[in-house]
This record gives sequence, structure tokens and C-alpha cells, in this order.
Amino acid sequence: MRVVVLHNLRFVRSRATTEIELAQPSILQAMWFAAVFYFLLFTPSVMLGFVWHKLFSLHGNKVGVAIAALASVSYVYLVAALLFRSMLLGQDYSNRLFITVEANAALAFCLSILAGVRKSPVRVLLACTAFTISLAWFLVWAVNAAV
Repeated sequence: MRVVVLHNLRFVRSRATTEIELAQPSILQAMWFAAVFYFLLFTPSVMLGFVWHKLFSLHGNKVGVAIAALASVSYVYLVAALLFRSMLLGQDYSNRLFITVEANAALAFCLSILAGVRKSPVRVLLACTAFTISLAWFLVWAVNAAV
């Protein structure tokens, strides 16, 4: 019997038949994915705290406050959607789910570009925060597309 694993498909060849099975991920792959998911999920909360602290100490940075507010709303919606998934995102494989996730990922990515272009003392921190939020939304999209 010969076993070949190629992109999560396992081809099992014996003399009589050839079977195709879905290979199960190893425990290390599952742990790595969980670590990346929770890192992307909770890192923006710390970063947003630093951004708001800096923005409150600087007065008159209206564009930075607007970008931080939109990024914060997107992040709060992400955390709330994980808690109340069917109510906020929609059912599995629905158009509403994918449109909501893709729109929030695109919004956060555009905010990261806008924050990076603007001349501001919190430019790098705000751009990194918005980019991390967009990666978290992208990861939610990837999980929902694969499952």
C-alpha cells in the first residue's frame, strides 16, 4: 500500500483500488492556526488602546480620529460578529456573510493605506492597527470559505 499526501488530499493506492481521502491536519497545524487567529483577533484591541491614547493627547487631528473611529467600529463589529454570528453576519455560505466580511476587510485595508499616507504622529501605529484588523477579517473570510 502506498500513501501520497498532496494539498490535504491523501491518495491511498493498493493493488485492488485507489481511494482518495481528505487528510486530517496535524495537531501542530491546528495549534498554529489557532495561535495566529487569536493573535490577529486580540492584538488590535491593544493597538487601538495605544492609538486612542495618542490621539487624545494630540488635539486637532480630525482625520486620524476619523480613521481610528472607523477602524474601531470595524473591530468591535468583528468581535460582536464572533459572539453573535448568525444575527450579525448571516447563515453559513450566505451572500450576506461574504459581503459583510469582504466589505469590512476592504474598509480596514483602505483605512490602513489612508493612515499610512497621511502625515500624522500616529501614522505607523494606526496603519498597522487597521492592517491587522483587515487581516483578521480576511482570516474570518478564509475560515468561512473553507468550512
